[in-house]
Amino acid sequence: MAVSADVPVFFLDSFSNWSWGQVLLYTVMNLISLEILSWVVFLLETKDRTRIPPGGKLVWDRAPIDWVYIWTNKIGTGVFNYHLFQYCWHSSRVYWRIEEMTIFNTVIAFFLLFVIYDLFYAQFHRLLHAPQIYGYVHKHHHKQRAPQYGNDDAINTHPIEFWVGAYLHLFAIWAIPVHIVPVLAFLILITLFSALNHTRFVFMLGKGYLYDNREHDTHHRLLTCNYAAYTQLWDVIFGTYVHWSNPSVDYLSYPRPAVPEYSTVAACKDAYAKAMALNDAPKRALVTGGCGLVGERLCSMLVQRGAELVICADIVDDTSVRGKAVRAEIKARHVALLKGDADKIRYEVADINDRAQMTKLMQGCDAVFNVAALVGPYYKHEQYDKVNHIGAIDVAEACKAAGVPRLVMTSSPSTRMQGTDIMNLTEDQLPKPFTFEPLQEYARTKTSGEQAVLAMNSKELSTICIGPHQVYGPADTLFLPSFMVTAKAGLLRVLGNGQNLISFTHTDNCAHAHILAYNAIASHTSKAAGKYYIVTDGGAQYMWGALDWAVRCAGYVSLLNRFNINTCLLYPAAYAALAFSKLTGKQLKLNPFVVKMVSMHRYFNIDRLRADVGYYPIRAFDEAWPETMEAVFKRMNIPYTPVEYPYADMKVRGLNVSGDEAAEADFKQVSAAQKKKTA
Repeated sequence: MAVSADVPVFFLDSFSNWSWGQVLLYTVMNLISLEILSWVVFLLETKDRTRIPPGGKLVWDRAPIDWVYIWTNKIGTGVFNYHLFQYCWHSSRVYWRIEEMTIFNTVIAFFLLFVIYDLFYAQFHRLLHAPQIYGYVHKHHHKQRAPQYGNDDAINTHPIEFWVGAYLHLFAIWAIPVHIVPVLAFLILITLFSALNHTRFVFMLGKGYLYDNREHDTHHRLLTCNYAAYTQLWDVIFGTYVHWSNPSVDYLSYPRPAVPEYSTVAACKDAYAKAMALNDAPKRALVTGGCGLVGERLCSMLVQRGAELVICADIVDDTSVRGKAVRAEIKARHVALLKGDADKIRYEVADINDRAQMTKLMQGCDAVFNVAALVGPYYKHEQYDKVNHIGAIDVAEACKAAGVPRLVMTSSPSTRMQGTDIMNLTEDQLPKPFTFEPLQEYARTKTSGEQAVLAMNSKELSTICIGPHQVYGPADTLFLPSFMVTAKAGLLRVLGNGQNLISFTHTDNCAHAHILAYNAIASHTSKAAGKYYIVTDGGAQYMWGALDWAVRCAGYVSLLNRFNINTCLLYPAAYAALAFSKLTGKQLKLNPFVVKMVSMHRYFNIDRLRADVGYYPIRAFDEAWPETMEAVFKRMNIPYTPVEYPYADMKVRGLNVSGDEAAEADFKQVSAAQKKKTA
């Protein structure tokens, strides 16, 4: 609109033309509008509204600095409103006349205002949580772990945070041509939403899909998620979204949990000796994928625990140079471990999709362990489906044809992942299968195979699925080696904030769980038959802490002394790479699944496996991980120098609330309650 001296109201005129009376009137108008807002929020808090349980200590009293910030920012609201209306009145990109209204500058622009604002505010908010900045600016706002006073809690922030957050709204309005009607609606709603975000009653629009104030309350509980103010679109895209109903929320608020007593080094050494003395393996067994990390160790442990013949079946050929080398290494490791008993393992080249061949190999077997799988995010759909889905069915049908009474299938926890953090959850608490389908074909096809096998549990064939998470061991050629190749080149960086906890599973624990699973399904009516279980070492480790431990043992610069790469940069690149792969058919190593896996919490509760199958770990992470590092480094010609694990009570890069006494007190309270609950 063109500049006009005949403004309809005084606050659209230049401030230099205002009288002191108008300044006073304008200030009072803004303060009254904020009080009206508080009154409206109070009216919304009816008795029948669901209450939001506090995620921390309720702070009832205000310190003098609180009132200074609140009133400074209330007055600052008037300054912001002045600049906003000055821009709207004088800008040619803001339309005022009714005949100038279009679908784009009204309806579409209205939604774009929220999307644009949160795109930039979410990144600014994440920056405020950086350890170098948090204590100086944003820490004050998070003194209130369970906000309850509406607008007063919303604007109880450091002035720097307030001014940037406020003027980002003006930036969003500047970014697109827009009519004044959606601008006014935008201003009313953001003011209302900001207040509702800091109350203790539930308010949502569109059944929570458009807006749900519990999402921001979850941010106040955890501090490391849900950075956007009004819509969680960008948190979903950038991998920082945690739904308020996620059961993990109750466990996300404190650092690494204590190592369970049954997972300590001493307990596992005793358990290993007892397990190896058992004679509980099937006398004759077939292991598919026998040349893989899990399959190799399962074959040798079956012999150690009483098997008279183990058929190590794998598609890896014995004619090519690579195939011969792989099989020779595996045989050598079996001989070194089993000595003369290594002759009890018979090596066969086999294709699990060849039912006739598999049926022939299975003749006389007491059990089949289907470990074969196409792992990783880099293959085509047809390849995944052939091995992980159709292959699982082919193996089960071959078992029935050969009269094998028991089938133990190796599955994966990724069949239960939906892309959100998992903290200390059991199988029953995890999402149902297929929820990770949009991100990864491996998870989708593995789920299809798993469900088909479990459905085949019958009097004719007892079935069970065991899902190990993040398997490692001396023969590892995928997980640790891939990171060390990058570290050796000096390119490895922490992806994300480096604080994600995950469950590891040593190959010994994985093989041990498979043998126990075989014994737990003597009948198709056994408690464990037809069910899915997750196996881990027990407890949780910082993923990037474990990798940094390896980096330090290799003599390289610690990852914590290098800059990390934020997921807000990784996800756009990952989605672009995914689009490129779909358009060209060329598979790139970067995709959203990979980014999610290296940045999310993946910590599982194994109580069901312990109760139904009798599982107990026989190798402790604190002892087994150094052994794995040494073996892997030797194959990669990397010098190995033992370094004590530096992260027993780790805070990678300093927990986001480092130095925040109130938040740390809440952490200790939650941690103590959880330990008591676990005990």
